[in-house]
Amino acid sequence: MVAASGHQRHYYVRLPAGRQLISTCLYLPVGTHGLVVVATLPSHHDFCSTVRGLHRAGLATAQVELMDRREASRLGHSLDVRLLANRLDCLVSMLQDEPETRELPMGILAAGPVAASALLSASRCPTAIEAVVSYAGQPDVAFDALADVQASCRFIVPRGDHLTIRRNQLALKLLAGDRDLALFANPWEGSLLVQDWFERYLHL
Repeated sequence: MVAASGHQRHYYVRLPAGRQLISTCLYLPVGTHGLVVVATLPSHHDFCSTVRGLHRAGLATAQVELMDRREASRLGHSLDVRLLANRLDCLVSMLQDEPETRELPMGILAAGPVAASALLSASRCPTAIEAVVSYAGQPDVAFDALADVQASCRFIVPRGDHLTIRRNQLALKLLAGDRDLALFANPWEGSLLVQDWFERYLHL
């Protein structure tokens, strides 16, 4: 832990097979009943308004960028889904060890290519991850792992993006647990869909 202020905590998490660290900002509302890991990449989707809604709903958040800008720039579009899933696994493990979070049911929110990594991580940690929301994501990239995902999953897709809708529909059919495809017309509507799913499945 490197800093603390009220119910906000900042942590460094050491990544597997190397010296690199990633930082995560943990926020714990009073009386929280669940924890959402908000996994992103630099300059990708901004979940700020969604995170505020989760806090108002009594849900804690652990916000993390799974790589720094230099690494993201170097890799470009050649993102390694398994590498990002390994980093998520490390963060999930740390949160399970922390006294403030170990008893909280946990979910993951991710967008774009990170959604596939979130699903891969959920398939590896079936007792730790209870819900996953993919926001305009590419869950089909985690094709081989989808049948092993036991978490309740909602795939949120922009209305009118027919190719992404079709990709998400195909991935959804491979899941074993509770699952849902939801369409949104604007970011506010998308945030409500995120909040609704985690409120439904993350409770003590």
